[in-house]
Amino acid sequence: MEQDPRNFSFSSDYPMPYFVYKTETSVTAQARATNTVILPHGLGCTPLLVGQWSPDQDFTTTHDIINRSVGDTSCACFADSTNIYVRQFNGSDSVKTIYVRLYAYPTPEYNGHTDSISDETAFNFDSDYAYLGLFMAGSVDGDNQTHVIQHNLGYVPQCKVWVEGSYVIDGGEGSVKAIGPASSMYYTDDPSPQYVVDKNNLTLGVVYAVDGKIYYHIYTNEV
Repeated sequence: MEQDPRNFSFSSDYPMPYFVYKTETSVTAQARATNTVILPHGLGCTPLLVGQWSPDQDFTTTHDIINRSVGDTSCACFADSTNIYVRQFNGSDSVKTIYVRLYAYPTPEYNGHTDSISDETAFNFDSDYAYLGLFMAGSVDGDNQTHVIQHNLGYVPQCKVWVEGSYVIDGGEGSVKAIGPASSMYYTDDPSPQYVVDKNNLTLGVVYAVDGKIYYHIYTNEV
């Protein structure tokens, strides 16, 4: 009988997703202008980014990078096989700097070597705390069709989705084929044709044209 992963703080049946990259950066954009910072990552795969951005250097206020637009500011983070791109659009009438913390997972199909990222916190594993478990990870072709990934957990799990496509680098002057986090994820018992997860399925619907793959993580943790 398969055990309910919610009953365990940690289970070796479900690996923890691991980060292969982390960085912090800032982007300054002139009034009503766009600017992009380009960071070579040196990885053997295109990283799947997670993280936060903030208008405050001390991250007093934070926004997940899936929340690209807040007020008159937007932040888009995406990556290709060589670089990570952090693009700010500043819609205000004055110069603005935003601050970004990024971590990255490898793509599910990557089997190459990655170095461990450094940790200065002297953290040790403690089974008293709940850890994020990876139930399923994979990808589907972004072929303008709805894809349904069955997990059948019986509860609504946390998920993340990343989309491969054409991303503008700077002010509409150029673009790259890259992978970025999906900006629309819904947790519901009533699926609709977008990126939706319910008690049995993750539905990867047609939201816009995708030039490549849609990557996903389904975690053991309940929403």
